[in-house]
Amino acid sequence: MDGKLAEAILARDAYVCAYCGAPAGEVDHVWPRKYGGSNGRLNLVAACRRCNVRKKAKTELPQLTRGFFVALGGDAFPERP
Repeated sequence: MDGKLAEAILARDAYVCAYCGAPAGEVDHVWPRKYGGSNGRLNLVAACRRCNVRKKAKTELPQLTRGFFVALGGDAFPERP
């Protein structure tokens, strides 16, 4: 992945970690390259160093959704209507 793509992903995600809502400075593959994940924009998210190292080559889709919701100022576990 080139630097321009990484910068575009960080800007798209407002420099917010998709997993925990902390400030992000790295880009992570949601579906790991080890398992065939691509460098496409839909498979890349902003991540903080802590989450990126912790995740390694695992997939974290449920946590990803929660992280974005929390980052936007929502409750971690919103009630369903």
